[in-house]
Amino acid sequence: ISEDTAITMGHTSARDIVIKVSEKIKKMEEEKAKLYDRGELEGTKEKEIIYCEHDGIYFYLQDRKNNKEKRGERLKKEAKIGVIHEGKKSRYTNDKQLINKQVVATIGTAKEFKKLMDVEIGTKYNESKIKKIIVNGDGAGWTHSIVEGPKEIFQLDMAHIQKKIYDA
Repeated sequence: ISEDTAITMGHTSARDIVIKVSEKIKKMEEEKAKLYDRGELEGTKEKEIIYCEHDGIYFYLQDRKNNKEKRGERLKKEAKIGVIHEGKKSRYTNDKQLINKQVVATIGTAKEFKKLMDVEIGTKYNESKIKKIIVNGDGAGWTHSIVEGPKEIFQLDMAHIQKKIYDA
């Protein structure tokens, strides 16, 4: 920030701003989910096939003082990340771009992640027009355990299919 503007800001100030903004975003997302659950918020975009990419990223936590049973160990948490899109289009040679990409992420449970994904899809798309939701993942337990309903189909993503072939 100090390199691009006339503002000088310390780490603590930047952290405080990020926390305040994230709290506001969380409240807005919770309100959006409530409206969706009550049927007061529906998507209008009509698509027959929607794609979802699921993956997780582990990161280490800093708060070891408050976790007595794991004192001295590096605690880690998994962020579950999903990308919802309508397919791919060519951008450059050997390069594709996702169409209407939306990103969803949480450090919550797989069930909470699934709820976030459903709300994002349901508030953008007319769910009665969707025939298939193709879920690509790495095969981790949570990625295919949340696939439910006749419209949702789980498959390994191409990178993990290639890895399994190579390993075999």
